[in-house]
Amino acid sequence: MDIVFIIKKILTEPDGIKKLLITGAISLIPIFGALYLLGWVCAVTERADGGYSSVLPELNIPGCLKDGALLALGFLTYNLPILVLYGLKRLLEFCFTHWVPSGAGKVLCGILNGLSAVIGTLWLFLFLFLVPVLIHLFIRRHDFRDIVDFGRVYRFCVKHVHELLSPLAMLCVVLTTAASGFSLLMVGILLTIPLSFAFYGYRIGRQELFLQL
Repeated sequence: MDIVFIIKKILTEPDGIKKLLITGAISLIPIFGALYLLGWVCAVTERADGGYSSVLPELNIPGCLKDGALLALGFLTYNLPILVLYGLKRLLEFCFTHWVPSGAGKVLCGILNGLSAVIGTLWLFLFLFLVPVLIHLFIRRHDFRDIVDFGRVYRFCVKHVHELLSPLAMLCVVLTTAASGFSLLMVGILLTIPLSFAFYGYRIGRQELFLQL
C-alpha cells in the first residue's frame, strides 16, 4: 500500500489536522497520554479494518482511555518474563558487588550487563513483533481475555512469522519517526506522533493477513 496515499488520506479527510493536533496534545500528558494514544491507535485500526471512509475517530477520551488501559495491561502481561529477569539481574549484581572479590565482581557484573543488553534487545523486537497481533485480537471484542490467549497468539505467529516481519519493520520506522518530532519543537511533536501512529493503525488495519485471526 502506497505510503504517500495513506498519509494524504489521513491529512485530507474532514478535520484531519485538527484531530491529529488534539491527539498529539493529549499524548504529551504523562501516563494518561500514552494510554489514550494506545486506545486511539486501536480505534484507527478498527476503522481501517471495518472499511470506514474516514481513518481518524472522533474525540472519545473515556473510550480510548479504557481501551488503552486494557491493551497496556495486556502488553504488561507479555513483558512479565523480562521484568522477572531484570529483577534477577539486580539481585545478582548485588551479590557480585558485595560478596565477590572486587576484581572478579566487576568482571561478572560486566558479563551480566552485556548479556542482559542482548536479551533485552531481542525481547524488545519479539514484543514489537507481537504488537499488531495483540491489537487485532483486542479490537474484535474489546476483551482483555482475547489479548492473553497465548495459545492463539503463538499458533498465529508461528504460522505467519515471515508475513509479520513487515509490520515489525514498519513499527520500528513509526517509533523512530514519532520520536523525531521532539527535534521539531512543539508543532513537530503534535503532528509526527499522531500521524505516525495513525499511519501504522491504518496500515495494519488494512492487512488481510489479520483476517485469519
